[in-house]
Amino acid sequence: MEKLTDRRQVKAVSMETFIFLILLVVGFGYVGSIMGAGMMFKVIMSTAHALLLETVFLIMAMAVLAGALSALLSEFGVIALINKIFAVFMKPLYGLPGASIAGAITTYLSDNPAIIPFAKDKTFTQYFKQYQVPAIM
Repeated sequence: MEKLTDRRQVKAVSMETFIFLILLVVGFGYVGSIMGAGMMFKVIMSTAHALLLETVFLIMAMAVLAGALSALLSEFGVIALINKIFAVFMKPLYGLPGASIAGAITTYLSDNPAIIPFAKDKTFTQYFKQYQVPAIM
C-alpha cells in the first residue's frame, strides 16, 4: 500500500489552466460575436432565471410537502401499516423493512431531497436497524 506522501501532486496552476481559459474566452467570444455580447448575456441570465424558478423551487416545494406528508403518515400509523404490508417483499429482496417503500415512493415523486425529512424522523427510522439507516439516504 502506498503512502500519501509517495503520491505525485498536481500543480494548482499548470498549462491546462491556460488552455481552458483560452478555450473559454474563444468560445464565448465566438458566440458573442455572432449574437452580440448583450444578447448573449441576456440569454444566459434568462436561462439561469428560468432554471431557478421552474426547477429549483419545484424541487424545494416537493421536499417541503414530502416532509409534511411524512410527519402525517408517521403520526397516524400509516408507516406502521406500510411496514407490515410490504415487509414480506422488502426483507427478502433488499434486506430492508417494509417502511422503506414509503421513502422510495417520495424519493421517486420529488427527486431525492424528499427522503431527508423521513431520515430525520425518529418514528420512521425506528423500523430500521442502525446499519440500514444510511441506505435510505
